[in-house]
Amino acid sequence: MSVENVHDTWTYDTRVGYPHRMHAQNTRTGYTMKQSRLERFAYTYGRLKGLVQSGAKSADAPITAETAWIHPTMWGPGMGTSKPRGKEQFVQQFTSWVYICAKLNAQSVASVPIRLFVASQTKGKKFKTITTRPVERKQMNFLRHNQGFQRFIRKSEDVEEVTSHPILDLLQSVNPFMNSRDLWELTSIFCDLTGEAYWYLIRDKRRFGLPSAIWCIPSQYVTPIPGETLDDFIQGYKFERGRTKLTLPREDVIYFQYHNPRNPIAGMGCVQGIVDAVYINAQMYEYEESVFKNKARIGSIIETSEAISTPELDRLREDFHQKYGGVQKSGENLILPPGLKVVKDSMTPEELAFIEGKQITRQEICAGLDTPIALFDPTANRANYESALYFYARNGVMPRCVRFQEKLNERLCPMYDDKIFLAFDNIVPEDQELKLKMDTAYVQAGIEAINEIRGELGLDAKPGGDELYIDNRMMPLSMASQPRPETQPKPPPKPEETEEEAAKLAELVRAKLRGMLG
Repeated sequence: MSVENVHDTWTYDTRVGYPHRMHAQNTRTGYTMKQSRLERFAYTYGRLKGLVQSGAKSADAPITAETAWIHPTMWGPGMGTSKPRGKEQFVQQFTSWVYICAKLNAQSVASVPIRLFVASQTKGKKFKTITTRPVERKQMNFLRHNQGFQRFIRKSEDVEEVTSHPILDLLQSVNPFMNSRDLWELTSIFCDLTGEAYWYLIRDKRRFGLPSAIWCIPSQYVTPIPGETLDDFIQGYKFERGRTKLTLPREDVIYFQYHNPRNPIAGMGCVQGIVDAVYINAQMYEYEESVFKNKARIGSIIETSEAISTPELDRLREDFHQKYGGVQKSGENLILPPGLKVVKDSMTPEELAFIEGKQITRQEICAGLDTPIALFDPTANRANYESALYFYARNGVMPRCVRFQEKLNERLCPMYDDKIFLAFDNIVPEDQELKLKMDTAYVQAGIEAINEIRGELGLDAKPGGDELYIDNRMMPLSMASQPRPETQPKPPPKPEETEEEAAKLAELVRAKLRGMLG
């Protein structure tokens, strides 16, 4: 059957399991036919055949839990034109500035290294089953000042970095089709769009039920099932897409959530928080597309000094469009018959406000997704760009990393050991000028040794650089508070002592004179 003679064409796909329509309507006439009985029979037969081939017992049997979210029919259409209201519509907004900002967040989070640490009660303890190495001083300071690691560090004597462990292998080789970067990018994107991200853990019974693979489930099809008591706050997770309905156990799912004050068990993504700006931005692009497609904006106005009949006006309009219409003919010299005059059409105040509104909408979307607008400004200078990078690392990327690592330390790490924890590296840039002044002051005051500073810079130690130096010109404060005895000024002489000393001096002078005169 050809597409020209039949409005609807069906094809069988073994991956989908039933025939699906290739052409919804005839592209030439735009007319859509209703399904005939033969088409309905073909649909039912193909669907049953696909289910039987996949091992299903009935037409209503769902796809297996391990493959439901990667099934080809699980993904919805593109971006809609109505205002987003649900998680599936929020995912459809992954375009334009939402795509730019969410993709930047995902790439930034996936680029931050994540490390595994172990806290021990004995300093310098050697482990038999894992390989460790000492933690660098800079990394240790970051861990001590992070609130999420206090429960591990507070009662421990030593912390070491784990370099070989099954949990590191799991996060590196996530599943047969995804790597670590894929997993973190998907997790960040789903959190930004819907406020929720779900990791489904495939457990290996041969390894005592430990996870052997991780799959990131599309969050628009998952809903937490509330429990009846606070101890059982979430019973499980319901996956529903079309006729596929599954219930995922709570212990097999790691739930990342941007908290929603309206619903404690549901998430609230960045797109939901700025849904008005996202919708207005989509409508603005749709308006511009209509302008380019339909030539809705008038480029110029042609005035005539005499009355023109309707047929003559139509002929002039058609002739004008053929000679000067289209992008390829832009810039052509305009020649008009006598009596016609071209008046240039300028932009109206409404159009100028439209351009300004696009800029404000873009700024709101960037702010809602924690991406400074200066990162996308080609006219930004170096100082503004570095300030934007510092703001983005501190308020955009690092909070997302902290949220993810704390959830993994709560759900994933206890499956292996309650003394291990995961931590992303600190990517917030330091003030280099301030750090240089502080390092210099610490060395001069004898607080830090030279080799400690060189170790932070990645330089080799110098001989004698482990000693602390102090300025010998300084004295204790107790000695500087009172003046020294030899420097104390003499009290002024009394008046009677002055007259007596003057009389003695005068007598001495007279005796000298008598001796000289003979």
